[in-house]
Amino acid sequence: MIYLVRHAKAGERRIWEGNDEERPLSKHGWKQSEAVARRLAAKSVSSLYSSPYLRCTQTLQPLADRLSLDIT
Repeated sequence: MIYLVRHAKAGERRIWEGNDEERPLSKHGWKQSEAVARRLAAKSVSSLYSSPYLRCTQTLQPLADRLSLDIT
């Protein structure tokens, strides 16, 4: 089974002054990433793959922490 997860809510692009690849999750996005972790932690997840964009890896980080997995 493959679960495809779009990144959680990131900070607003129009006010972000840095490189878009480094735009982090918003507070709401972190809550969403925790919800993803709660939902998928009970599944048989054996590996995590992500875009290198910060908001994408941050979306999977709570799940990676729960399952002691690295994000590739």
